[in-house]
Amino acid sequence: MLKIFKKFPLVFFCTLCICIFYGNLVHCAEIYIDYSSMARKMEKLNREKKYQQVIDKYERYATESNKNYSFFNYLGVAHAKVEISRLDAKKNGNWKKAEKYLLRAHELNNKNPAVMLNLATLYTWTKDYMSACRFARMYLENNGLDKKTANTILEKYKPNIIEKKVRLEKGGDGKYIFVDE
Repeated sequence: MLKIFKKFPLVFFCTLCICIFYGNLVHCAEIYIDYSSMARKMEKLNREKKYQQVIDKYERYATESNKNYSFFNYLGVAHAKVEISRLDAKKNGNWKKAEKYLLRAHELNNKNPAVMLNLATLYTWTKDYMSACRFARMYLENNGLDKKTANTILEKYKPNIIEKKVRLEKGGDGKYIFVDE
């Protein structure tokens, strides 16, 4: 926020006065939050395996006004990774939070392959194979994959795919898709 103040002190001052006049200072402050920058920092912390730090530092910014799908994706991944590291994983609510944030990321950008794979992986960890298969299917249908990558993903979700009688075929456009038998 200081960067903005240094570049545009008059604009910042006028905006602040208007917000105070209308009694909406909290909403005014949200205008200047850079969620993209936060998402990049969260990605770096996740790569460094500092998942709890991501949650502690950034979860408070997971609001309705935040429309950055990467932010929610990285926050969901952090919750899932924290849950995996615990021995009593079934007793904590991080799975639900991870699911909530990843679904929010998917809602904001339903074509992003990373979000689809993260959801498929999350549902595999929680043994919700129907949902895992659904997101794996979306991933394969929306992203042109080579056969090796498609088969790797298929192997991961094979028990559910076999049970539901689904097979993988190459479509006319060269993409691999799931086909119900």
